[in-house]
Amino acid sequence: MEPFIQTISVSKVTYPLYDHIANPIEYYFSLNSQYIWDKDTKKSFPVAISNVTTFAIAFPPTVVAKEFLSLKAPFSIAAKLGTMAVFSKTFSQPTDPELSKLVLQHPTTTGVPGGATKDLPWCYWGELDWELKGSDPKDPIFNCKTQVEFYVLPATLPEYFDTSGIPLALLRETHYLSAWMKDPETDWIKFVTNALYSDSRLEYEIYNGSSKYVSSRGSFRDLFTNNIGLDFWLDLWLSDLKGVVLQKAKHTVNCYDLAAICQALVSLGVDSSTQIVRMKYMDPYGFINPTNLIGRKEDPPNPMTNPKNLCNNPFYGKVNGLPMLCGEDEVKRSAFSNHMFVTISKGNGHNVLDACCGPQLGDVTLEDYVNQAIDSRASRYQQNNNPLNYKLGDASDITDGQGIAQLVTSRCFEKEGDTSQSALSLLDKLAKEFENDGKWYQPYLSTPQGNWQITATWTFKPNNNLGEIITVNVFGYSYYAHAPIEYDRRKNAIQGWVPNAAVGDDDAFNDTNVTGSSRMFYSTTTNPCYLCTIDTRVGKASTIVDFGNRIKSVLNNSLTGQSHHSLGLVTANSKGPIKVGSSVTLSAQGSPDAVKYWRGFNIRIPRSNVLFTKCDVNTNGVDFHILARKAGFVTIVISMFGGNLEVSERYINLQVINP
Repeated sequence: MEPFIQTISVSKVTYPLYDHIANPIEYYFSLNSQYIWDKDTKKSFPVAISNVTTFAIAFPPTVVAKEFLSLKAPFSIAAKLGTMAVFSKTFSQPTDPELSKLVLQHPTTTGVPGGATKDLPWCYWGELDWELKGSDPKDPIFNCKTQVEFYVLPATLPEYFDTSGIPLALLRETHYLSAWMKDPETDWIKFVTNALYSDSRLEYEIYNGSSKYVSSRGSFRDLFTNNIGLDFWLDLWLSDLKGVVLQKAKHTVNCYDLAAICQALVSLGVDSSTQIVRMKYMDPYGFINPTNLIGRKEDPPNPMTNPKNLCNNPFYGKVNGLPMLCGEDEVKRSAFSNHMFVTISKGNGHNVLDACCGPQLGDVTLEDYVNQAIDSRASRYQQNNNPLNYKLGDASDITDGQGIAQLVTSRCFEKEGDTSQSALSLLDKLAKEFENDGKWYQPYLSTPQGNWQITATWTFKPNNNLGEIITVNVFGYSYYAHAPIEYDRRKNAIQGWVPNAAVGDDDAFNDTNVTGSSRMFYSTTTNPCYLCTIDTRVGKASTIVDFGNRIKSVLNNSLTGQSHHSLGLVTANSKGPIKVGSSVTLSAQGSPDAVKYWRGFNIRIPRSNVLFTKCDVNTNGVDFHILARKAGFVTIVISMFGGNLEVSERYINLQVINP
């Protein structure tokens, strides 16, 4: 039947949400009460709220004139999401004020009263089944369905979520929040850390331990000592997960990546005003006692000597390496030079969360963790047993840090498969170059703070090998010296690089992986200068040679600096201070050719005074819509990037005042 509810609204929206998969990006936020379902549109409006938020429902006039006439007061209304009770209210009339003060029934492990109450966060996404009835048992019972999507989160989350917003893709990930609502576990911290460790789409990077989803502006120890955090590429990780579903392949992660992912996931259920989530960096670390690594099992299975898939040799993926579980005193046994993990405050101490190995689910103190996880036998670190000179760490080698400081977010203008650019730029030429060889997925483009000005990450799935997945990263630099510096840093950090004799010192291969291969090359003569890395999971150097040469040719022929379309003036449609609750439009101006050429943007807002809500592209430029949230002064950085990795930035100062 037609819904007998006209609208459902919430009294307050607590945190902004955004859909970075949508194009253009969509934000969901309001400073006032907000409808989350309307009968006329039959669409839900996703919101993030706190557990003190109240709900209101309203009935359409037709229901008041018809259904209620067949019922005897007092009336009752209830709603369920599957088997989970959501609302239940008794009221005396259709306009009863109590209908504007509905509160959620707290979810329990069984979905019914009597079960243990679950920790935050709570996820309500799907169809609510409503039941309306009167007090006379002979009265008819009316039922209907409404679509809702709301997430109940702690009152205080980390600043990076409040500033940038929370990606809907994170909350919608069925492996995490949706699974949590159906799981008998009541401890969110324990559940989500184990869920991350158990995510079948992720596996530990067993070749050299390189990271993909974090970046920093210095050494981790220096950053943490000075209470400076990391840049976390959350959108990139979520985009990779979306791509993995399409490609049925895993993505490799290291301990830095997992610490950041774990911190973000755990923080969704922790009130940061009462409980502290921190990141720890330990250097040196040492050889590890037998444990489990995320996503890794003996291949082929070894039920006789390693039935539990334990590992004490984390970089067993190298050619001529030892198995994942080897003899304690094997000379070639690998170790962690350093390690990163998360801690959660419990009482007067800090307990360890580690989704990389173990896993550690918050049951072990920091002090006990060091003693349990590390092989501390002194003989193991003597030179004759330790040719790579691994060092043994202890608790004094742990540096405490805030962890995530900001989320790296960037947006593309065009949708995947858009051919309107007619192969004018690098992005189009690369896609065209390989269009007959396999699936070339649209890149994720970012402009993080650091020594590179733009980063493009592609994944490619060849037609001729369904088990292969190739990852291509291109880092564009505004200063020519940064490309060789980063090239040398990577080359020195990982053993096994061999110069490409046919090219020179700016091009190298690494075939030390058991199955895959890597290639890395750079150029200081292009504009911008660049560093390119290519990683295969299956193909060796013989596979990657031609592939890399084709990419290098496109890069060198495209990055000539002749196609640069600068960002013009950025103007605001409001002069002077803007009031809380009002919106301002920042218009980035450019020629029609420039507007067509621009591929995307990055907008960096360091404080939660304002929120970026929408982007509109027109023939004269790009309009960025900004909502004023809190009084204060803020500097917004708008970056536009083109198809040849150019970046043009403008800084805009805004002052927000109370009404």
